[in-house]
Amino acid sequence: MTIELRLLGPVQVLIDGRSITDELDRKEIALLAYLSMQQVEVSRERAADLLWGNLDLIDVKPRPNVGHALSPLSTDARPADSKAKHNLRHALYNLNRVMPGGIQAYGRHSIALNQSVRQNSDIWQFDHRLRHGDPAGAVA
Repeated sequence: MTIELRLLGPVQVLIDGRSITDELDRKEIALLAYLSMQQVEVSRERAADLLWGNLDLIDVKPRPNVGHALSPLSTDARPADSKAKHNLRHALYNLNRVMPGGIQAYGRHSIALNQSVRQNSDIWQFDHRLRHGDPAGAVA
């Protein structure tokens, strides 16, 4: 499997030459780009915090019972980190749906792009050209 990330200009994600951009939301693309740039396993906690860490307490539907009906101040809320981890699980599910085997889980704590996935990114090419003294080629 080959993944190509075009992140400079209009964002495109291609798997073996086929665009999957429309099948991903912006956070899933961001997660894919982050994993691609890291080149090593990343903690799930770090990835969730990076992409969804700014969530405040999220109200969850109150349970239908007498206590909730009698108390207008009562809410059932879960911490933002729980919601962030939920969002990460959903993003990983969708990424694995559109690119089966592309994401590797290392136990319950870390994730990475599967090492067998060949990667190409315009950001890598840009960086490579700048580091090798070719600024004109970097912006061409």
